[in-house]
Amino acid sequence: EVEADEKKQLLKEWFQLDENAVTPESQPKPEEWEASREWGGPTGPCYVLKSKKGVDKKEWWPKFETMQKALRDAARKVWPVETSEEALKDLNRRHFAQRFIVSVTEEEFTRGLLRLSDESKTQKKKAFVIRRHFKRLEEAADSDKDLWIDMEADKKGVKKGVDKEAQAMLKAQIDMAPEEPVFDRTLKWGPGIDHGNLEHVRYLKDMADCVCRVVARSLLAGAQAESVVADEVVEEAARHLKFALERAGKFCETDSTRHVTDRVGRYLTR
Repeated sequence: EVEADEKKQLLKEWFQLDENAVTPESQPKPEEWEASREWGGPTGPCYVLKSKKGVDKKEWWPKFETMQKALRDAARKVWPVETSEEALKDLNRRHFAQRFIVSVTEEEFTRGLLRLSDESKTQKKKAFVIRRHFKRLEEAADSDKDLWIDMEADKKGVKKGVDKEAQAMLKAQIDMAPEEPVFDRTLKWGPGIDHGNLEHVRYLKDMADCVCRVVARSLLAGAQAESVVADEVVEEAARHLKFALERAGKFCETDSTRHVTDRVGRYLTR
């Protein structure tokens, strides 16, 4: 379903058909940390990406982005419902065609946080969100901008503008975050983080202090949740034991007291 001949030729150049079909019966059972079966799609034969070893990065990335867009467009055309924004946000609607849409980072976020529990209250306790925004980043002209934001490149690999599709998907993912940010800061573009900029230095310190406070509270809450439930009888017995141990430390044994304690010990252990 890739329409342009140029894109088809590029895909044929970089993908090779693997005819080693694997039957469902011979597939290993997915472990907890592996992709689930619904991501697997049909069993082989399937196309695999050839090695890009020795290929210059500037030459590879324009081709990668062209192929990525071609496969995404084809997936959306063939499976419009399964690749819709509603389906991508629905944790119970998994389809192998979504692999052409989502990023690895997005999938890590989804599996590591959003799919941990069906109860939002439980989810909120398992992560904290730090949000940082650079003012006018989209309009910055320096070449390092692509290290901070997704950019589109032309056929020669020159970054020509912000990847609007990636930004829209990122916003949808952020909107699914199950907690309000514990730290939120808007900064002027440096470029990047400028250690010579007092505003940026203060931001780094404030963010680090905030993380320390949040982690400390989380550790304390976890320890308290695992602690023994208070009981009046147990607490009274503990106070008696503490008093007895303190008196025992000051006790000077004699022959007569040893005779008594031995008799008591034999009585208690018979």
